[in-house]
Formats: sequence, structure tokens, C-alpha cells
Amino acid sequence: MVMASVTARSKWLDLRAGLLPIPNGYEGAFPEWEWSLPATKVRRQNWFARRDFGLQLQAQTAPFTTSLTVHNGESG
Repeated sequence: MVMASVTARSKWLDLRAGLLPIPNGYEGAFPEWEWSLPATKVRRQNWFARRDFGLQLQAQTAPFTTSLTVHNGESG
């Protein structure tokens, strides 16, 4: 299982909890199946977590998006 989360949506805010992607740099902004470039050495050797259990809050007001992800940092 790559990603699993529960999502709640309101008029102003989206809330997700569960196994979430951790957006570190360019590679972290997209899931692995959407990467256009080969994985860097940093990703191949798992220096940074790709996903972890946590909570994400996201607010969208066109044209801006604000996102906050809190996770436990023990993704293995």
C-alpha cells in the first residue's frame, strides 16, 4: 500500500489523516509514478522519508494554496 488516508472537506479547508506523502523538494511534490526524471541518489538511499503517518491541513483560495503536514518522523 503506497498511500492510505481519510479525507474530510469543508468550504474552506481540507483535512487528511493517515499515511501521507512528505513533500521534500521536487521529488516529494509528486508521487513516484508521476516522476519525469530518474530518482536521485538521495531518494534511492532513502535519506528523506517519502511518506509517513500524520495529519495534513490544506486551504485553497484561488490562486493560492497553503498546506501544513504534521507527522511523527519515524517512517523507516
